[in-house]
Amino acid sequence: MGKFVGRKAELSKLEEIWSSDHGKAVVMYGRRRVGKSSILGKFCSGRRAVYIECVQGSLDDNLRLIAGVLGSLDGVQREYRYIGDALDDVESICRSERTVVVFDELPYLLSTGEHVASTLQHFMDHIARDTDSMVIMCGSSVSVMKRETTDYDRPLYGRFDHRMEIMPMRFDECSEFHPDMSDIDRLMLYLTVGGMPKYHNDSISKDYRSYVIRHFLSSDGDLRDEAESILSMEFVPRDRYLAIVNAISDGRTSQKDIIERTKLEKSMCIRCLESLSEVGIIDTIHPMMGAPKRPVYRIKDNMVAFCQDVVMASRSHPLEDPERKYDILEQRIHSFLGRRFEDFCMDYVTRHWPCLEIGKWWGPDSERQIREIDIVATVLEGDVKVSLYGECKFVRSMVAYSTYNKLRDVSDLTNDSRTRRYVMFSVSGFDDKLEEDTGAGHVTLVGLEDLVRG
Repeated sequence: MGKFVGRKAELSKLEEIWSSDHGKAVVMYGRRRVGKSSILGKFCSGRRAVYIECVQGSLDDNLRLIAGVLGSLDGVQREYRYIGDALDDVESICRSERTVVVFDELPYLLSTGEHVASTLQHFMDHIARDTDSMVIMCGSSVSVMKRETTDYDRPLYGRFDHRMEIMPMRFDECSEFHPDMSDIDRLMLYLTVGGMPKYHNDSISKDYRSYVIRHFLSSDGDLRDEAESILSMEFVPRDRYLAIVNAISDGRTSQKDIIERTKLEKSMCIRCLESLSEVGIIDTIHPMMGAPKRPVYRIKDNMVAFCQDVVMASRSHPLEDPERKYDILEQRIHSFLGRRFEDFCMDYVTRHWPCLEIGKWWGPDSERQIREIDIVATVLEGDVKVSLYGECKFVRSMVAYSTYNKLRDVSDLTNDSRTRRYVMFSVSGFDDKLEEDTGAGHVTLVGLEDLVRG
């Protein structure tokens, strides 16, 4: 197991459940590589635990695994033919002494037979009624875990007292993995790989450039094919989902264009789009202030977006040295980071303003040219709704006062009658005139230190 950082809230929640007098049945789910197993391993450390890591395979494969886990706890050799017998022994262990029981990757076990879910239902009922032990059922297939535990007609419905969805880690948590990196390099890395702890567990790369070269651009880079790997783990068959992601990455962002590009039937395409959205691979841009309401899809997952945008482009230079590849792609990388920076700033707004609604605006000016505003939000000042307009600049030079003027001019195109507030984000600071204006309360300036320190 690699370095463990963060996850204080998740561990605190598990500790709270463990210490309670009742209701110790937990269902936990979240995308693969988000760190569920690491959290559970940390929680179980130092406790009497039965940790069953279910495997893809037959029921017999999983029964042999359970027998081995129980044997390592009490030294008794076992052999099972039926899942009920195995769960009876787990129940006996829980009766004899307070225990944490974990079924990790539960969907693998459920897929081995329809009767398994019903047998687990009886096991859960007995554990909850007769013991003080804690049961955690965990899985990476979000759709399966939700269906099996929330659908009324499924055996495990109503058997869990607590539901925990493990989300990607925050920037401040991920920064702990990289104590030797500069603030800007840590931010760039987060914008590239997101909040999956697996991608941050690298103690060798001391800056952003070396990380990208080592993991993405080298011939043996372990993350070169990560987008395809993510889709393969989440979806079967993978190819139709990959086709949709490729279409969106290529700028086909409307449902009509995606269908046209992928040649999928409309109903199939819609189902795939819904599935990709459910696990956080894609989402839609929320239109504000009269922007067109039709869905505009985009790749939400940073890692998938980087692989589709930058790593795919690197394959046009197969014979180049990795260092040279980075130089060739540097401007493309910088443009990618600029787009991802907007999402980061949007998250900053939701955490620092009483935000009711947030999204983007786009529309024509007087010359029919499409203009855009990076962030548009409805926020509260007391009990009054006001509009917040934001500009995000991931540039190497200070942001000038003229950029602020342009933001105000474009905001006039929205015909917004509410009181307006403005916020400017920049990783390279602001010129003196803009700094002076913030003192007058006309605009809020958010620089790199504000962003990385929260």
